[in-house]
Amino acid sequence: MDIVETVFPNSFDTVLMAVVPANAYYYQWSTGDSLPYIVPSGPGTYCVTVTHSSGCTASACYEYGQMFGNFTVKGFVTAEGSSPNLTLQGTVYLYEYDSTAAALTLYGQTALLPDPTLPPQPNGNAYYDFGAVPQGEYLALALLAPNTPGSDDYLPTYYGDVQTWQEASHIIVPHNGQLFNITLTKGDSLSGPGTINGFVSEGPGFHGGGNDRGDAVEGATVLLFDEDEKPLSYRLSASDGGYTFEELPYGTYKLVVDIPGLPATAAWVTISPDQAAITVNFDVNDQGVTNAREAILNAAISLWPNPAGQTLQVRVNATENLNATVEIISTLGQVLRSEQKAIAAGETNFSMDTGRLSPGIYLLSLRNGNERIVRRFAKK
Repeated sequence: MDIVETVFPNSFDTVLMAVVPANAYYYQWSTGDSLPYIVPSGPGTYCVTVTHSSGCTASACYEYGQMFGNFTVKGFVTAEGSSPNLTLQGTVYLYEYDSTAAALTLYGQTALLPDPTLPPQPNGNAYYDFGAVPQGEYLALALLAPNTPGSDDYLPTYYGDVQTWQEASHIIVPHNGQLFNITLTKGDSLSGPGTINGFVSEGPGFHGGGNDRGDAVEGATVLLFDEDEKPLSYRLSASDGGYTFEELPYGTYKLVVDIPGLPATAAWVTISPDQAAITVNFDVNDQGVTNAREAILNAAISLWPNPAGQTLQVRVNATENLNATVEIISTLGQVLRSEQKAIAAGETNFSMDTGRLSPGIYLLSLRNGNERIVRRFAKK
């Protein structure tokens, strides 16, 4: 009994088939499949054992090389909840992912285009097409052009419908011919007295530089989330690295600077009547994106248990003596409890009474002069 290798390429995939001269055969592939054919997942060695109903067997292995076919990366971009006549204008960026180094490099970019073959859709829509791309792993990011319809309402969105590259779904090539559609995330309209602003700049040692801060980082995506980590809005840093979120209600916010390939540290801030304007600066270096507020927070204070019960334990590691005000603040900015604490250099431990708090999310704020660090906790 002979086994013949046959390859059938088409526009979507490549089929590797074991061909025998008659029926009544059973197939067992090294992949675990039991059909007469398989779709190889990539280059490598694939083996099959064919057994006749009489008990006779034959085996063969195939060295499978470069995949055949025309593997394109393309799809639709839609703005959910928008006018059917909204014409999306912008760009889709395709990043190649190196899983060994956990690094991203820009493969290419292409403009969003209207699809004249489609009837009007319930949402604004466009499509993108990178054509055939090499075998590998990719991330796709859709961004509407500034000052175009919908650009103030919809956030930059990765394939997988998320806002940061670390959460994005990966596009694997070769694939089975699917479209890689992106639904843009819609932000919220905000109105209030608060402001968050700051700068994004090259940090010490960026790209082998010295210890001084470097140039401004233009075009970085600064994302704003609420206390439940729901996306609200975004800004692209200006030529001087600056960004500003205005008209924010009192409450707690999370900020993240998304630069593909660089891990980011989030900054949590609370806008309240006694602090309606907050500045958060971000440093970009070869290890990622950091901010002084969160770096101090992580190093200086820890809370447990979280969620808290009747009491919340607090540990502070300070580099100098502090005469600190410790506050528990609601997500609406209301100070619910305030205590003065003398914190010595080194490690200090104390507890806060949380027994009268209703279940929910709160902020513990430690303020020394004009400096404040904030940590979020839950009450069960």
